Amino acid sequence: MLSQTLIAALLLAICVVIHAVGTLAILAPLRTWFATHAGANIARPLLFLIVIFLFVFALHAVEMFVWALAYWITGALPTLGDSIYFSVVSYTTVG
Repeated sequence: MLSQTLIAALLLAICVVIHAVGTLAILAPLRTWFATHAGANIARPLLFLIVIFLFVFALHAVEMFVWALAYWITGALPTLGDSIYFSVVSYTTVG
């Protein structure tokens, strides 16, 4: 039980790092790009939000894959495909 808790805590820490580093990595280039393109219309902030949303979605997909790998490597699930399916269903709270 303790080892499972420690593995889960490690995975959670990895996901936090992925999310934090990924978010910071995309914000700097986006701010620069949007600052250099003059014009204050509704399309710029909307485009900014869309790009951020898609990038955060991609970060979540990476985090789901990290959990899937952990399930597969630890033998909790027999195949990588089963692990990915379980990870996605669990992550999105569908299951």
